[in-house]
Amino acid sequence: MNNTKVLFVPQLLEHGESAVENGPQWGTATDDLNLTVLSWKNGQGVVEHVNNELDVLWIALEGTAEVNINGEIFPIEQGGAIVIPRGAARALKSTSADFKYISIHKRRAGLQIENRI
Repeated sequence: MNNTKVLFVPQLLEHGESAVENGPQWGTATDDLNLTVLSWKNGQGVVEHVNNELDVLWIALEGTAEVNINGEIFPIEQGGAIVIPRGAARALKSTSADFKYISIHKRRAGLQIENRI
């Protein structure tokens, strides 16, 4: 099966432009990978949690945020990327009016984050 997908950053940003709620805005998957576009308003984000299954790559599309990995804060802005190793405690908080990013990881059953800041 051919799962070739060509995506451009402007197209990915469009998925977050009409966001009325925080969180996942759009996603796609291949047999092996999940890609999700997420959007958070200022001060909102992902509460601390641990993913023991997968490494995750986050790529900032727009705005700024603070990523907390095992208690260490990493600022991230448009064009920045951060790899979060499995087993690490992680959280994210938007520090701009609207922070959009792509989350990429090996495919699994589904997003397991339950609470939001």
